[in-house]
Amino acid sequence: ENPIAAGSATATLTPAPPEQIPPVDELRVTTTNDDGSNWQPPASGAPAAKSAPRRPRKFRVLIAFLLLLALAIGTGIGVRVYTQAQLVTVPKLVGMSPTDANKQLAADQLSVDVTGSDFSDSVDKGLILSSSVSAGAKAHKGDSIGVITSAGPENVPVPKVAGKSLAAAKKALAKVGLTATVSEDWSSSTDIGDVISSSPTKGTKTRVGSSVELLISKGPPPVTVPDVTSMGKDAAVTTLQNLGLVVEVKPRLGVVVLNRVYSQTPSAGTTVKQGTTVVITLV
Repeated sequence: ENPIAAGSATATLTPAPPEQIPPVDELRVTTTNDDGSNWQPPASGAPAAKSAPRRPRKFRVLIAFLLLLALAIGTGIGVRVYTQAQLVTVPKLVGMSPTDANKQLAADQLSVDVTGSDFSDSVDKGLILSSSVSAGAKAHKGDSIGVITSAGPENVPVPKVAGKSLAAAKKALAKVGLTATVSEDWSSSTDIGDVISSSPTKGTKTRVGSSVELLISKGPPPVTVPDVTSMGKDAAVTTLQNLGLVVEVKPRLGVVVLNRVYSQTPSAGTTVKQGTTVVITLV
């Protein structure tokens, strides 16, 4: 038997006995419908039976979209669950050494990577000063957390300020991050208002933000006028000049006979500034 599909019926081709094979166009086709009745082909020129209506294209597209959406949602949920399982909480690392930090992080499959250093007055040299992931934040297992270690306090050399005015000295100190405290003293070699010396001295390394003491000149120290009366002229002049005083000589009378000091102004025991003029009168 040779089955031939025709619509929803089953066709069976029944050949004639070999000795009585009719022409091909006389072959009989017998088909059976689904309900068991004989199927008859449509008459010549009659319209063919309509096939079952296909589902609209929009419906098929909607089904495909819903399937893809369901797949995406399922994949997203799976990825989220996996990602959450890979997240761990980062502990506080500031103040720890990188070695100790790595030991603590090993249990969560994390590590630290020292990316640099910076000066700090509050964190000892070599310890972690800051981290790229703050304490309490999340990180993925296997992540490397960047950290900055402390280089300790920043130290700078004290600049040269001796001989400068107070304003200029303060400016020089501020330029390197230092401040100034001021005290005064007498000085015969440093002009009034200028820096006699600094503590720490020039070139000494000191912590940024610390204070440098500046000693400011009040000028030459005052002197007490000595008693030069009864002295010879030359001895009196030398004594007064050695104290930084200026000497003016006058005769008491029109003529000097003994060449000795009869009187002086200011009188002995008076405190005066260096450079003050003392007048001596000779007889």
